Amino acid sequence: MIITIHRGSHEIGGTCVEIEGSTGTRILIDIGQPILETGAGPFILPAHLDGVLISHAHQDHYGLLAKISPEVPVYISAPTMRLIEITAKFTGGDFAVRNPIVFKSHQPFTCGEFKIKPYLVDHSAFDAHGFLIEDEKNRIFYSGDFRGHGRKAALLDRFEQYPPSPVDALLLEGTMLGQDTENIITEHELEEAIVAKLKATRSAAFVCVSGQNIDRLVTLFRACVKSGRRLVVDPYVGHVMSELNTFSPNIPFPSSDYACSLGVYYPNRLCRRMRIHLKLGHVLDSFDAVRVQARDIIRKPEGYLVLVRDTMVEELTEKLSQSAENALFLYSLWRGYWDKENMAVLKNWVTERHMDHVYAHTSGHAYPSTLRRLAEALSPRQIIPIHTACPENYGDYFTQEIRIANDGEAIGIN
Repeated sequence: MIITIHRGSHEIGGTCVEIEGSTGTRILIDIGQPILETGAGPFILPAHLDGVLISHAHQDHYGLLAKISPEVPVYISAPTMRLIEITAKFTGGDFAVRNPIVFKSHQPFTCGEFKIKPYLVDHSAFDAHGFLIEDEKNRIFYSGDFRGHGRKAALLDRFEQYPPSPVDALLLEGTMLGQDTENIITEHELEEAIVAKLKATRSAAFVCVSGQNIDRLVTLFRACVKSGRRLVVDPYVGHVMSELNTFSPNIPFPSSDYACSLGVYYPNRLCRRMRIHLKLGHVLDSFDAVRVQARDIIRKPEGYLVLVRDTMVEELTEKLSQSAENALFLYSLWRGYWDKENMAVLKNWVTERHMDHVYAHTSGHAYPSTLRRLAEALSPRQIIPIHTACPENYGDYFTQEIRIANDGEAIGIN
């Protein structure tokens, strides 16, 4: 078996790994859009591919799907494909899965000479997977992006009880290596911290959060239920929640069943785009029964937690100017995004209104102690760093042989 990390050996995101079997089967695991402009040139895809595996619906793992020939099968879970379709629909991006073969968690399938088993993992993306890949000579495990402190933390406990060990090589993500000084907080602990903050706040509250981080949206929803508030999302987030509820009925979504604790605000700019340009007026109409107006928030500001984006700032300033003064602002994304240029408008809005700015986030990635748990369960002969900015640090955390590769370098697994 030969492993070539086309991108991701020394950077976080943009992941693309080629696996070639002993009789010539070639597959890619993920084909991601780089997060940062690192100066790395475009990689050249193999002339022949037997398949592409997509681990989860983050663009740094699927964003270059358009480069794949329509004849090449793309192995993907149904929820991941739905999320990619939603993103393409709302952004106009070329993310079409042209030749999908849908897999299910923990059910093995074959691609050429490879036997592949997808393992559902705990991550901030819904329905994320790692993969066990075997040919007649070797077994490798691709961790994908994962963690052990989210709402699906029990998956790692179960994996440790019944691991597919040993493996010849573990392709192991290391996003949090070098950032492990930050205290690990579980999604459940974050929920309780948000509840306490909401209960202590007698003003309006706003939150900046990813519209596809379902774990976090559930955390915010539960926190609102416990604190007597109503979570107010926009139609895009409402649509995501509604679509994913079809795969997991425990996910709340804007409807009569959840109307007391979940509503939808219609931002003018987004709604205009949905009706006129995206032809998604039916999506807006589906939320009319749970629509929240600005006047509702003005009447009882302490009763709401409102999702806010930079594109909504002008409208919120006009319609909720008084309610926003000295309000609570929860920032529920990676800290690094706060200093990005596109956040400047939102940052100024928060600062100028003297909001109580609270960092309310926990990582979607595994901390070193969790990475060690996976490595110990799998007993790999070697660990290959992936999705990391510091592969040279792996030796500080693991006793196994660490095999550092460069982008484009072929590694033989014997």
